[in-house]
Amino acid sequence: MDITHKNCLIGYLSHWQSAMIAREAVRQSGAFAAGLPQPVKSFARREYGICLMLELLDDRLKQVEYLVKDIEPGKDIGLFSKGYSEAMTFMDTTYIFVRSLLDDVSGIIEYLYKSNKMAGIPKSFSDLLKKAKAGRVPEDLTQVLQPCQDWFPKLKKDRDDIVHEYETNFIGFVMNPKKGGWTSIQFSGKTSGVVENGGVGIRVNLGVLLASYQSFIDDLLDLWDRKFSEWYGIVSSRNSRPSSILEGRSANMLLWAIDYGRYTNDELLISR
Repeated sequence: MDITHKNCLIGYLSHWQSAMIAREAVRQSGAFAAGLPQPVKSFARREYGICLMLELLDDRLKQVEYLVKDIEPGKDIGLFSKGYSEAMTFMDTTYIFVRSLLDDVSGIIEYLYKSNKMAGIPKSFSDLLKKAKAGRVPEDLTQVLQPCQDWFPKLKKDRDDIVHEYETNFIGFVMNPKKGGWTSIQFSGKTSGVVENGGVGIRVNLGVLLASYQSFIDDLLDLWDRKFSEWYGIVSSRNSRPSSILEGRSANMLLWAIDYGRYTNDELLISR
């Protein structure tokens, strides 16, 4: 399965790097150091980690959703128990990695603005949203960040609960009234409260989060088209951006956003 998309952050920045190297070869000013900045390298590693966790999580959820029907008193549940424990680990890790990924994005933003003599952008995504809310970052960047104020606080809480508040999320099962079979849901080990609507499930909960994240990246790249023209003289737009092809595992974040979060974009091309 392949996904072709123009709004891939790594692909966009790789194209920017190539354009900058070409510009430097002409100018020979020594102002641009070849090589991707460290926040970009961290982002690429984290993005791969999320794609891997989603693959493993989906595999283990399918396993336990299939096996749960066979659970009976006195029956060996070793295979179910193993899959269940692994699914919980992959679920928690996904939340932690997505939260870290946003700090990588903030670090990339900070690098670009600082490189263009615009200080004051924090490396922490949480702090960036706070400064944007207080009107202490450029207005065009504030507009891009505004939708994140709606969905980021829940992600931050979910991650902080796992890392700092001893949260032990569990997985429950409800019968899907439309499709049949069992659907996995997430609930708190501390309060026994269901984290999301019981009829929604873990995949949709994460899919909606990833769709919100990808919509943020879409808006960010639109802004960078304008800023890169201003800063570097690099002309780019939605129409002229090179496409990135995401194959196999590397497409998982976008695939979950599409399949479970209802993310759409006119530039998407999916080959299953």
